[in-house]
Formats: sequence, structure tokens, C-alpha cells
Amino acid sequence: MYIAKHGLESYAPETFGKAEELFRMAQSEAGKDRPVAATHIVEALALYDATIKEGFGKKIEEKKLLADAARARADAEKAKVAEKAGYAAAEAAYSDARKFFTSSLFPEALAGYEKATAGFDEAAKIAAERRVAAEVAMERANQAIRSTEERLNAIDEEISKVDGAAQ
Repeated sequence: MYIAKHGLESYAPETFGKAEELFRMAQSEAGKDRPVAATHIVEALALYDATIKEGFGKKIEEKKLLADAARARADAEKAKVAEKAGYAAAEAAYSDARKFFTSSLFPEALAGYEKATAGFDEAAKIAAERRVAAEVAMERANQAIRSTEERLNAIDEEISKVDGAAQ
């Protein structure tokens, strides 16, 4: 069943429960009163449809929040600049997910937000690694500068001693 395949019953338990109850009632009435059974089926189908919309709406909102949090982490790491391609791909997946949701393509919207989350997380990771590498390189450069300054100071002292002894 589509609802179970996507785990939607837990996102809309009341609606799903009512749909299941109506479906069972339709089954029990099928041999006795077909018009009543048909009415129950129609009502159950409407509630199954509502379960799908409500369930996917909540499930997609969860995935969107995860993608938003991943985007915030990527933004904190300046991934939009440090990992342009990865960030742009994640942003495109996020945009596609919104379009899919608007078009009621719910499984595709879920997949889009999941892809966006993974992309933002990867972009944040790469940006953080690049930042750390840059910080290490800057520290090495600063150490080299300090070492050079120390050598220059030592040379200046030596020159001063030689000039002082020559006078």
C-alpha cells in the first residue's frame, strides 16, 4: 500500500485510522448492502488521499527543516564561496524540492530535500576543511615570518657588535 510504503500513517494517524475503519466497514457491508459499502469506500478513499497529503506535508516539512539547518551550517562555513559548485548543486536540489512539493510530486520533493541536505553538509565539510588548511598555512607563514625576523634581528645585533668593536 502506498501509504505504508512511504510511512505516512504515522504522520496522519487520525485520518488514516478513520480511513481504515471505513474500509473495514465497506468490506463487512460488501455482501449485504452494496450501496452502503460503496459509500464507505468513497469516504475511505477520500481519507486515504487526505492521509497522503497530510502525511507527506508533515514528512516533507521535517526534511525541509533538516535542509535548512544544513544550509545554515554551510553558510556558517562560507561554503557559498569556498565550495561554490557543491553549494550551488545543493541550492538547485532545494529549489527543485520546493517545485516538486508545489506540483504535489511528494516523493520527489522528499528526495530533493534529502539531496539538498547532503549537498549542504558536504559543502560545509569541504569549506571547513579548506578553512582549516588555510589557517594551518597562515600559521606556517607567520612562523616563517617570525623566524626570519628573529634572524634579521640577530644579524642586526651582530652588525651592531661589529660596528661597535670597529670604532
